[in-house]
Amino acid sequence: MAESTDTTPRRQRRGDGTIYQTADGRLRAAVTVPHALTGEPVRRYLSGRTDAEIKRKLRAARAESETVGRTPTLARWGERWLGSVAHRVRPATLALYRTAMRRHVIPALGRIELARLRPSDVEAMTGAMIDAGSAPSTAALTRRVLVVALSDAARDGLIARNVARLARPPRTAEPKRRALSGDEVRRFLAAVDDDPLSPLVMLGVATGMRRGELLALRWSDVDETAGTLTIARALARSASGGYAVAEPKSRRARRTLALPAMAREALTRQRGLQDAERMAAGDAWQDTAGLIFADPVGRQWHPETITSAYRALVARSGIGRLRLHDLRHTAATLALSAGVPVRDVSDALGHASPSITLDIYGQTVAEGPRRVADAMDRALGGER
Repeated sequence: MAESTDTTPRRQRRGDGTIYQTADGRLRAAVTVPHALTGEPVRRYLSGRTDAEIKRKLRAARAESETVGRTPTLARWGERWLGSVAHRVRPATLALYRTAMRRHVIPALGRIELARLRPSDVEAMTGAMIDAGSAPSTAALTRRVLVVALSDAARDGLIARNVARLARPPRTAEPKRRALSGDEVRRFLAAVDDDPLSPLVMLGVATGMRRGELLALRWSDVDETAGTLTIARALARSASGGYAVAEPKSRRARRTLALPAMAREALTRQRGLQDAERMAAGDAWQDTAGLIFADPVGRQWHPETITSAYRALVARSGIGRLRLHDLRHTAATLALSAGVPVRDVSDALGHASPSITLDIYGQTVAEGPRRVADAMDRALGGER
């Protein structure tokens, strides 16, 4: 049976809502619901083109209002959620979640019940963070953490929609990445050639490995016969706040790389340097894991120690601002510029999917069609 299209106003129970037709022919409905913050009854107005549409909106509004007073506050849910994810995410991720939730989300929104939370509340939180001095990227990250937390609340049936996902994110500046050209790489490596950190820099440029991956490498990961290197672990934040060797951050992060000539040279040089350090240390040598990059007595390097040494190296080289992570960007950009398929570059970098590679290096990838056209011109004898 077709649903009635009668738009005559009718009396209903308090809070059930009233449907009526406006002068322009649209349908309107008024429904009494609790205020998002105070819980006091307020009148909400809905509109739709058909009787069925307006009734759906009324049902949704009533269902949402019925949950008010029966859902936990964001503070209570946030702490419960942190406990539930503690054993499902990496320590570094858990530390990020705790910081976002306890430093920003709970102080700003903790008193609000989940069912009363609105997208505008989340936008107000991120705006207040920026006004108080937080970087827009920090505010955006806090919103993303709240999206994850509320997704779990929706899965449990506590809320009907994820308002953090609906909230508009703050505007953030593009990250300042730098990728060296081939000539710049050669000049940089020549400038740092005599530094003990040079082999690590060479391997970073040649493979695009992350800092934590470089510092967790073992000689047993190298297959000299096949000319490959397997990334099986990474140095990452631990639950205690320090660093510890852990499994790669994702399944695709565990990968085997074919080593270009520069990488093989870097490993040869590092082995020679390490042999000299081992002899100099004598009985004080402490390495039992067979680390490729270890301190002068064979201990695991602290990542920040390496970063500080690298910054000093860059300053002496005269190459300009170049973060350690920019070596990874350099490797990716050089490969893509040379026409290496995106999927192959994504696999080499250990990205979770090629779409991530496209998001980061889309401009470089966009040059691909021009390279194809130029190659066709060369093959067919140039422009006509």
